[in-house]
Amino acid sequence: MSGGTTYCVSGFGKGLDMRPMNFKDTVQKIRVCSLCNVIPNTVVLLPCSHSLCELCFDKCLEDGERCLLDQERLGQECVEKLTLSEEKLATWQVACWNTPYGCTFSGSERRRSWITSRSTAPSTQYAALAATTTCFAATWWDTSSRDAPHS
Repeated sequence: MSGGTTYCVSGFGKGLDMRPMNFKDTVQKIRVCSLCNVIPNTVVLLPCSHSLCELCFDKCLEDGERCLLDQERLGQECVEKLTLSEEKLATWQVACWNTPYGCTFSGSERRRSWITSRSTAPSTQYAALAATTTCFAATWWDTSSRDAPHS
C-alpha cells in the first residue's frame, strides 16, 4: 500500500497520545474515528458503517443515541468494538513528525518510539536542532546507540 497520511493516535500511552504521526502506508478507514480523525486504541463500529473513538461514541449516546454524521439510530447493543494493540501499532511504518524540519527518519513506530523515548531535549530545542541537523533523534541514534533495535 502507498499513501501517507498524518493522524494523531489515542489510548497508547503518554509518549504517543495526540502526537501527530506520519503514516507511510494507507491506514484502513475502519481504524480512524469518522468524527475526530484520530486513530484510537479502541474503535466503535456503528451499524451505519461509521467508526468512532469511544469519546465520540459517548457523545452520540448523549445526543439521542444517533450517529452524529448521518443521524442513524444506534444503541450500545448494536455496535462492535475493534481493538488495535500497541504491539500492532508499533509495526506500522511512520516518518518522523519533524520531517518538515529536515528529519529523514523512516521506519516502524517501535523504532521511532525507542529513539525519542531516550531523548531528553525539550520540544522547543528539538525543532530548532532538527532544523540545523537531520533531527535530534536521528543524530542521537547514529552516535549513541549500539544496542538499539533494528527494523
